[in-house]
Amino acid sequence: MIERIKSWSLSLLVVVSVILTYQTWTFQPEYEAFEDTTYVENEPVGETRSLSEAVWPEQIVLHQDEDMAAIESNDEAFTEFYETLQDSRIENLVNLTSSGEAGNEVNEIIENNGGEMAEVIFPTPIAGELIEELFQIEEDTPYSSIETLDRMYLVDDGPDADSLKILLVSYQDGGSVFEAQTNFSLSDFRSQYLNNLNAFPSVFALETPEQSGIERSIYLPEDTSTYSTVSYTTSEIATDNFLRLLFNEPNYVEQYQEDNGQLSYTDGSRMVNIASDGDSFNYVNPIYGESVESNQGNVITSSFDFVNSQGGWTDQYRLYDINSAANQEEATYRMIVQGVPVYDTGEPQTSITAVKTGGQIANYSRPLFELDANPIDIEENVTLESGRDIVDQMQGQFDMEEVENVRIGYSVNKDNEVVNFDPSWFIKYGGDWYPFDAAVEEEEE
Repeated sequence: MIERIKSWSLSLLVVVSVILTYQTWTFQPEYEAFEDTTYVENEPVGETRSLSEAVWPEQIVLHQDEDMAAIESNDEAFTEFYETLQDSRIENLVNLTSSGEAGNEVNEIIENNGGEMAEVIFPTPIAGELIEELFQIEEDTPYSSIETLDRMYLVDDGPDADSLKILLVSYQDGGSVFEAQTNFSLSDFRSQYLNNLNAFPSVFALETPEQSGIERSIYLPEDTSTYSTVSYTTSEIATDNFLRLLFNEPNYVEQYQEDNGQLSYTDGSRMVNIASDGDSFNYVNPIYGESVESNQGNVITSSFDFVNSQGGWTDQYRLYDINSAANQEEATYRMIVQGVPVYDTGEPQTSITAVKTGGQIANYSRPLFELDANPIDIEENVTLESGRDIVDQMQGQFDMEEVENVRIGYSVNKDNEVVNFDPSWFIKYGGDWYPFDAAVEEEEE
């Protein structure tokens, strides 16, 4: 009898175990299913673009002896100059630097070539391997040995010159300078730019910490500057389009809402978080194992191709910042409004940011709205302080060794469907951008 009871008990335990195992395997949290479970062909969010549309300089500075003037990015002459440079041939490239620690040599080369030239300044270093995608460069040239492209100098060698010389300067790995010839029209360069310096605002040079021993200047306006406030109505970008593009199997995506109103979608691995106001989203794709350590390719190509794969370009965006830490690289593309970059130091987000870990994009964030075609006609002119006044305020309040850049840009605020852009001074300090007033307050605390 006892043996029979033991047998029944054992059988009962087996049955209970099977039931519990089945419930564990089939358990589903109380998520709400992604609403649209039917297959729909992926539609692009916006459009695809070429890299040369997204990688532009932030400033062009004209040098004529001791005089300097800047062609700023909101000037039509800025677009005309740079598009002409993009269409010009660059050939006979020669490395002028002889060693890996060539900082002083680079300074000397630039100084000796100074006098009459244009300095093309990029907001962040451009990977050397991308030069052939940005410019009409001669094949079989040693551009691949350029670590980064930081600045370009178009040099007028004087009355006897029959063409413009161009210098490609890299600050990386001790610095290097490559010299080449270009068919950028020498006569146009003189008549439209060098001999027309008075048409552009005068600037002065603020020296910043050397990179690889190379002198690097920030150019700021001598006088006050006038910019317009501007407002746009906006249109929402549908979240569903991103979900279909970012998740391989949208039918298996679950959604849930957090207490703060943030809406999240996940397939159990990747996740998309929608801000509570619906104005931006963040995509997280965890990268593990060997892929974290193998840093393949450059972050500009990876981030740009990732956005392009979604047809994700809506408004005008340009590359402005690259930040590196541990095994990660982050690229930020800033919204450009009427030629002026927007620095979103709070809400709403107006920039597109992608983080590369190893060879993959691990984090991606962007706005979920786009500007309508024409601004609202309520513009107001704002006069900003001169560069000299800004520098006077900075000195004594900041560690000038930590000041990386100083620019005029737009701050942004959003009121329902209307986005307002206001001109202001911004400072890049310790790796981050701040409105100048906020940076002063932070430094004083």
